[in-house]
Amino acid sequence: MSILLFENYLIPVLQRLTYFIFKTITGSETTQSLMWMWMVPALSSIFRAFWVIPLFWLTKPLNSLWYQEIADLAYRRRSGKPTVLLSSSGSFAQNVSLTIADIFFSLLIQGFFLLQATLVSIVPIVGPILSLLHMTLLHSLYCFEYTWVNKGWRVDKRLAFIETNWPYFVGFGLPLALLTNGSNSLVVSGCIFAILFPLFIVSANEAQPIETQSVPVRIFSVSVWLTNKVLRRSWTRTNLQSKNK
Repeated sequence: MSILLFENYLIPVLQRLTYFIFKTITGSETTQSLMWMWMVPALSSIFRAFWVIPLFWLTKPLNSLWYQEIADLAYRRRSGKPTVLLSSSGSFAQNVSLTIADIFFSLLIQGFFLLQATLVSIVPIVGPILSLLHMTLLHSLYCFEYTWVNKGWRVDKRLAFIETNWPYFVGFGLPLALLTNGSNSLVVSGCIFAILFPLFIVSANEAQPIETQSVPVRIFSVSVWLTNKVLRRSWTRTNLQSKNK
């Protein structure tokens, strides 16, 4: 709402005000036009820096909690109590640690996969299409992951299921990918995602993915390899530091 007010009301009012002032003082429209050329980008940058971007990043953690609550309520309504992730055996502390590790591993994979989608977009001719296909699968993973985690699926099973049944998940994630990629503004795209994502979470919870006999596309393999590489290096460095103490 604040973005719409700024772009559709505040900017036009300031433009007319500066036009009136410069027309009255100098009698020339050229000065006003030159000033307005740098004034609009400056005002937009100030607005984003001091209002839109801080508000956007402030709402992301709150949105994440809201998404989780929506997903849990939808799952309980349809399937009952969520399954304990990874293993029902072992101590509570072990299960919590494994769950946190699974979530962290998944977040790293998603980050590398988003980077992969950005890199393939620069490929001549087919780059935008390849990037869009990446984003459809990534959005499907976002949406279905809540349900799959509640079912007790590990991250490797979640990724393998998408790679095996990729035609279904390309179709599921396509609307959200198109809508969020329609704007050149990262903030606007984030706002669109924040509004629509809860609907897709509920849809994913109610959906029954059609399992196909298509050839698996190992599109997440590079991201998984990079994630394993980063975690192994971090683990090795931590062990060396512990031994040196």
